[in-house]
Amino acid sequence: MKPRILTTLLICSVTLATTVTPAIAAVTPAANETVQAPFANASSSSQEKQAAEENNIAATAFMDLGIKDGKFADIKSSNTWTPTGKPSITTDKGMTGDVFNFDGHSAYYTTLTDDQQNKLRNGLTMEAYFKYDRGSDTSSEHEIFSSQEGGGFGLGVQNGKIIFYAHDGHGYKQPSHALTTGKWIHAVGVIDKNKNAKLYLDGKLVDTVEMPGNLKFANRTKDLVLGGDAHPGNHVQSQMTGKVKSARLYTQTLTDNQVAQLSETAHKDQIVTAPVDQKVGTQFVGPKQIASGAIYGLNVHAKSLKLGDKENLSFDVVYDASKFEYEILIVP
Repeated sequence: MKPRILTTLLICSVTLATTVTPAIAAVTPAANETVQAPFANASSSSQEKQAAEENNIAATAFMDLGIKDGKFADIKSSNTWTPTGKPSITTDKGMTGDVFNFDGHSAYYTTLTDDQQNKLRNGLTMEAYFKYDRGSDTSSEHEIFSSQEGGGFGLGVQNGKIIFYAHDGHGYKQPSHALTTGKWIHAVGVIDKNKNAKLYLDGKLVDTVEMPGNLKFANRTKDLVLGGDAHPGNHVQSQMTGKVKSARLYTQTLTDNQVAQLSETAHKDQIVTAPVDQKVGTQFVGPKQIASGAIYGLNVHAKSLKLGDKENLSFDVVYDASKFEYEILIVP
């Protein structure tokens, strides 16, 4: 809110006389205990029916990339996938099972046939369950699951956002949303032929861009890349830094409900831990100069968070006037 300035100017400094130590519920590993993400609150028969529907959606994938017996696997297509650099298979403390790890210089690629590209012309859906490393570059373009070069489609990151790129012959349509690094994200890009390009994050539609033209494929390359983007001749460019649990490509346009079901299924592989209370130092911070009659907000600054995710915490602030000190100076 912009301040409403009146004629009398006051100079005021406000600090807390004592340190407030609210209890913060931070996600942190509980000793010798892990709790799997709960199923939706429904009857057993409903859960079984929903699980069957979810499995059927994933079963319609054109390509289904994951890890089987400790190795890269495409359980749906017969394509050969070639590693570049040193992609590795590792684990993640927040995820069950193995995951792919990409160091910004590695990826896997395959080459699509003409027949495979033709199957994607009437609409497609691509899915990736990934975690981008904190502190890694997200300003430049880096791709997660992609086939682009002057055309094509792909899921990637740039300018601090996750973007679904879809070229319709007139340019890239780019539905996007802010990227949170260090967090497992289920991302889905959908091309509804001659209508729009959509981006879903964690089962929710976050952006839609009109796409009236037909999908234009990448120029001079037919490569599809996991962990990066296609490049004529060299096969791979714009590699990501982070982890991928799974990725799928579909030859049809999935619905909102189907995408939501895929996200719910994917997140069941996450390990959730019990929250614990801990104390942090806090301070109210506000403007040093104010105007009479104006309304200002005070920010709560917290420090010394020892455990857990700084973006997954909560605390209560209780106002106590006796703990404030202030000084008012009237300026002629």
